[in-house]
Amino acid sequence: MAFIDLLTHSSRLRRKQREIQPEAIKSMGHDHSEIKILTERNNSHCGLSDLRGLQFTHEELIQAKSGQTISKTVVFDGDDGRYILAFEVRNPWQFELVSAESASSNRGIVAVSRISNSTEVWWVGANRSVQNASWYEGGQWQRIEIAHVGKASGTGSIVAVSRIPQSTEVWWIGADGSVQGVSWYEGSQRQQYELAPAGSAATSGGITAVSRIPNSLEVWWIGADGSVQGAFWYEGSQWQRYELAPAGSASIKGGLTAVSRMPNSMEVWWVGADGSVQGAFWYQ
Repeated sequence: MAFIDLLTHSSRLRRKQREIQPEAIKSMGHDHSEIKILTERNNSHCGLSDLRGLQFTHEELIQAKSGQTISKTVVFDGDDGRYILAFEVRNPWQFELVSAESASSNRGIVAVSRISNSTEVWWVGANRSVQNASWYEGGQWQRIEIAHVGKASGTGSIVAVSRIPQSTEVWWIGADGSVQGVSWYEGSQRQQYELAPAGSAATSGGITAVSRIPNSLEVWWIGADGSVQGAFWYEGSQWQRYELAPAGSASIKGGLTAVSRMPNSMEVWWVGADGSVQGAFWYQ
């Protein structure tokens, strides 16, 4: 995406901004029709030869695509005075949600969209806190801390689901090897709870979750002993825990993932201690 700012240096400063679509950027090295239209509308006498300085090389466009902002300017004279034409190209799909050194560089970020006009992101902070950012259409990103400094493993995973549009659930591996969770329901405060006590989870292992039906949640994680542990919840009942695979079955630094392809089935996979890929399935 590119933006043009056209300024006149006269007694009356005027400003014009126009957005150029991505397909126009691709042709910037061949013709300057978009820029020429702007200069003609502002009664300037700028020829194409004056605009050569605004051409972007192939390498510069690659840099812009990677997230860098590439800027160029050219100065020319017009009927109303001197003009400065500034052209900036950058990737509109990439932005910075939090600044450098805000998040753990090892692992731990997850996102869900519970409704079509909102997005939620959670990550483990560099200080081993758990951070959240939420966005609603028409608004700005808002950040909050849902677990204080030192509460999360800096090398552990985090997972979230939205079982119904009015609710989100997030779980992470605690610094002490516990499994911690936070539930949120629209109109209520967030509630934090302990799903499994200290020493239950590998602090560098994975965690995953699914909601196969709106009134149920399932969570799995790698145990401290290399087992695969699970917990399930049904609306109106308490969480129930079980062992899916015995000690030594999983890599304590490996990940695991799960899906529910239909309401009466679930599948779980994890990295074995021997580097294999192991799986388990369930049908109602």
